This record gives sequence, structure tokens and C-alpha cells, in this order.
Amino acid sequence: MLIKRLKKSQDFKEIQKQGTRWSAPAFTIYAQSNCCHVDEGEAIVGFTVSKKAVSKLAVDRNRAKRRIRELTKLLKHAVRSQVGYVIVAKRNALEEDFEKMQQDFLWCLKHIHRQLDEGIE
Repeated sequence: MLIKRLKKSQDFKEIQKQGTRWSAPAFTIYAQSNCCHVDEGEAIVGFTVSKKAVSKLAVDRNRAKRRIRELTKLLKHAVRSQVGYVIVAKRNALEEDFEKMQQDFLWCLKHIHRQLDEGIE
């Protein structure tokens, strides 16, 4: 499956406002079906790391973003096609064990996909 990057601010806001949300200690995932002109066999993912939530230091924010981005690369098999995702990092994204983050990522996606299947958004 091809994973595209979400780049437009308007698309981030749409997914966060209208999508389904599930949280873990290191991040929150928002997801919305059939958004942002995603084709069959593609998913679109955006990453958000704020100064307020993570750190005022750019080094820390970039590290958190790299860790979250790596999660989506390693676990892209769990991401559904024609779904838009926004992943918002939290402070724990810097210190959390990476294997625990992987488990949490799969756990969040399982719950989000169940909600999307039931039509709860």
C-alpha cells in the first residue's frame, strides 16, 4: 500500500474535526474515511508535533516526529486504504519505549477501524 503525506492545513483540520479519535500515552490518532481525495490502495498520513505538547526545542520536536513517522513505515500493513490519518505526538513520544509505541499504535488503529466500520465518526 502506498502511504502519502498530508500537507494542507485544511485537510489536517478536517480530519481532526470530523474524524474518529483514539489516544495512547505517546500520541493521538485521528482518522476519517474517504477524505482528501485518496485513491484506492492509498492512505494519507499527517504528523503534528506542537511546541506546547512536546517541547519548545526543535531538536525534541523533530525527534518525536521521526519516531512517529517510523511507526507508520514499520506498521504500514495495519493502515487502511482510502483513510486519512493525523497523528499528534505527545510529550511521552520522546521517552516511550519504541516497542510499546508499536503496540499502542496497533491497538489504536484496531479501535479506530472498528469505529469507522460501525460508522461512528
